[in-house]
Amino acid sequence: MADSADPMAFTTEALLATTRVSLRDAATHYLAITRACVELAARRADPSEVELIRARVHRAHGGDLRMWRRIVDDAVIELAALSQSARLTREQMRLQAELSPFFALIDQDEAEQRRRLEAMDSILNAVAEADASRAGNLVADAVAHDVTWLIDHRAELEAQ
Repeated sequence: MADSADPMAFTTEALLATTRVSLRDAATHYLAITRACVELAARRADPSEVELIRARVHRAHGGDLRMWRRIVDDAVIELAALSQSARLTREQMRLQAELSPFFALIDQDEAEQRRRLEAMDSILNAVAEADASRAGNLVADAVAHDVTWLIDHRAELEAQ
C-alpha cells in the first residue's frame, strides 16, 4: 500500500490542511534558522567547501525530482554544517524534513526549479565571498518567494 502512495497528493492535502498563518509562521522559523546558518557559514567556511556543495547541486539539476530535492536538502544542511554550530545544524535538519515536501510541490515546475538553482548559486557565491549580509538577504528573498508561492498555490487549490 505504501508503495502506491502518491507523495505529491499527500503533500497537497497537507498544504490544504495548513493555514496561511501556519505557513507564514513555519517560513519565519525556517528563515531565522537558515539565515543564521548561512551568515555564520559566510564567516567560517572555506570557499572550497562551498564549491563542493555547488558541484553536487548542479549535477542533480534537471534530473529526477526526488533526487533533486534530496540533493538540495543536503546542500542546505551542508551549508548549515559550515556554520560550525551543531545546534543550528540539527534544527536545520529538522526543518528540512518538515518543509521539503512543500518545497517539492514548488520544484515540480521546471522554471521554479531553475529559480531555486539560481538562488542557491547566489547564496553559495555570497558564502564563498564571505559576505554574510548578502547571504542572509538572499535567503530571505528565497524564503519569501517560496512562502508566497505556497500560499498562492493553496488558494488556487481551494478555488477548484
